[in-house]
Amino acid sequence: MTRTFTFLTSAFVHGAYQSPGFNRPELRGPSLKGQLRWWYDALFDDRKGEQRLFGFVSSSENSKLGLHGNESSRIIVRVRPLDENGQFVKTDFIPHKGRDGGSKNAIPQATRYELSIVSRREPLSAQQEQRLQRVLDAWLLLGAVGQRSNRGAGSVWPDDAPTTPDAYLNRARILLADSKLRCALLDRTYPSEHDLRRDAGDFIDGPTVRVTKGQREVEITEPWWPFGAAEDRKPSPLKLRAVRLDGQLKLAALWDGRHHTTDNLRRGLEQLTAQKEIGLLLNAVLPQLCSQAESRQPWNRLAYDAKPSSPMGEAMTDPTGKSFLSYRRSRAQEAALLIAAQHLHGIPTWQDIGDLDTGPTEAQVRAVLADPATANAILWITQDVAGSAFIQKVEAPLVLSRSEADDSFFVVPVAAGGLDFAGAATALGPQAAFHHLQSWNLVLADTDPIDCTFAAKLAFKILRRRLHEIHRRLPPDQPLKLRLSTRDPELYSPGTALVLNWHAHFTNREAASAVWEQRLYPALQNIGTAICQEVPGRSFEASGKLSLVAALVLGVVFLAPRNLRISWRQALPGQPDQLWSLHSNRTPSQLKATTTHHDVNSTALAVLVAVARRRSEVRDDFTASQASLPAFRAVLDLAKLDGTRYDLANPAEALDAAHAVADEIIKAKSNLGGIRAIHLFLAVPAGLAMLIGQLLNGLPEVQLYEHVPGASPGPYRPALKLNPSV
Repeated sequence: MTRTFTFLTSAFVHGAYQSPGFNRPELRGPSLKGQLRWWYDALFDDRKGEQRLFGFVSSSENSKLGLHGNESSRIIVRVRPLDENGQFVKTDFIPHKGRDGGSKNAIPQATRYELSIVSRREPLSAQQEQRLQRVLDAWLLLGAVGQRSNRGAGSVWPDDAPTTPDAYLNRARILLADSKLRCALLDRTYPSEHDLRRDAGDFIDGPTVRVTKGQREVEITEPWWPFGAAEDRKPSPLKLRAVRLDGQLKLAALWDGRHHTTDNLRRGLEQLTAQKEIGLLLNAVLPQLCSQAESRQPWNRLAYDAKPSSPMGEAMTDPTGKSFLSYRRSRAQEAALLIAAQHLHGIPTWQDIGDLDTGPTEAQVRAVLADPATANAILWITQDVAGSAFIQKVEAPLVLSRSEADDSFFVVPVAAGGLDFAGAATALGPQAAFHHLQSWNLVLADTDPIDCTFAAKLAFKILRRRLHEIHRRLPPDQPLKLRLSTRDPELYSPGTALVLNWHAHFTNREAASAVWEQRLYPALQNIGTAICQEVPGRSFEASGKLSLVAALVLGVVFLAPRNLRISWRQALPGQPDQLWSLHSNRTPSQLKATTTHHDVNSTALAVLVAVARRRSEVRDDFTASQASLPAFRAVLDLAKLDGTRYDLANPAEALDAAHAVADEIIKAKSNLGGIRAIHLFLAVPAGLAMLIGQLLNGLPEVQLYEHVPGASPGPYRPALKLNPSV
């Protein structure tokens, strides 16, 4: 393959000859091979095919693809200048900043090159040659090379390029078909490449958040920002290229929908449009960039590494999907425990009893097990499985076949009902024996029948693997989403890592203390442990309709000293949602503390926080509940000075309010002396409750209360007693 092309804009490429303060630009084959490799991944999402064509080194990830050892590239990329003088020019590096943008040596506009690709060792397969041709065509029409290439610099243009906008867009659509890339032309022409690069680079910095890195707190661009970030060299998924159509220079926008949803693009453009002219141009083509650029599901596959397709021919597994349960209905009680335990741990499930429609069973089960939204399966193997032809010939073979063909789909086989390894293989029958079940790492149920303790252990095992798979697929700067619901059933939502469906454990807005102690709090502790083990450094974004105790306990699991980053998506009436977290900036809040002394013989401190309600209302409910409460050494009130409801304006004010609560508790404990228990009575937004929970480290025993209007003997009911410490 041999093609010729021209640079439409200055190319800031690094040559072999470099020294401090000087670089002689040189276009080299390895640089172009890197560009072609990026385009192969973007167009085909076929990791194994990419590695075979461009070469690979030994790694565990490649071994999982069936690629062992080291293998050099199947192709050689050569490039030579067609202009004999080989000149370079010094030009503005970031034109819109003027002198502050600096200048660098570059290959000048209008320089022509010849690019050739030859195979090595053996001829390419028909598929490899066809794909490589498409990759090359896409790069020449839509690509660039070198520094600032996402902002117009280094744009290339093939000799056989279309000459009109309609022809260009038509060819671009054909090249980008079935990928998550979308292209649009901006409605402006430019007299020079310098003017074009000035517009293309004139963006704004994204909103920032403070995070802890090592021993330092640093400020980074928020992960959702769709225009890149300089501090961690995060490339922009929105790329601007120079094109020449109707004899004039224009800008083409290329949106890479693999790593960001188009909602992120819309949000970013709202801010950019308010400040920069380039935002207006981009906003005008937003419909073209959003056109089918993302999956119908919020998860949007988020740059998965490609895996071999399943035997059913389906796309690869979404690790945020459901957990399938295969079992005999004679074990329905055990199945109920397994489903409940997974819901407690945030794992959505599929079970025949609740999820089968009225149609043919086998067809539905086959469809579910072929669905990318099914993330894993539990094979609950008991002696009575031997009498189920459906499990032996349909469910088990499908589950095991998919797990062998797609390593992102995992299966947890459990020998239960007193079976050992050999007994489990026998029960599944000869169809599954083909899969060498005895060599698998089966889980042995320790009791018959199982109890809640074993179900929780198994759920924890699945949770760890689930988080591991999601973490492996998700870009490093993308937060995991967590939903926790105690009020209504939480519907399955693709793209949400953990969906904690707790509504079944709550009655009239509260869960019994025993349920908190034996089920709910241990499940959250398991989640915290799994996060530490499987997703270190990953941030979380939490939301949901939940009780204040649940929100506070979630914060306790994410205690500040554990360096587990979490933000709460706080809904505000008539306003966009806000993300409240410990990493926001702080601005002074209006919470004021007053302390009322009571029984000097008591070692308990009552803390009343009135934000979502008036102070007098919280006080009245506290007084109405005192018949069931212990005596208190003192009552610490935190509210606005005038006692009215306090609508927190922003994340910074919410963070200061949380610190005010924690600081006043510590101060009161120190001043009073001998305090051994803190009793919390909250009337606050859920996000503030979570932040308060994160700041309780080191306090003595903390008793939490749920507010249940109309309850007897009083509205405040004891929920959970805990010791918040790392």
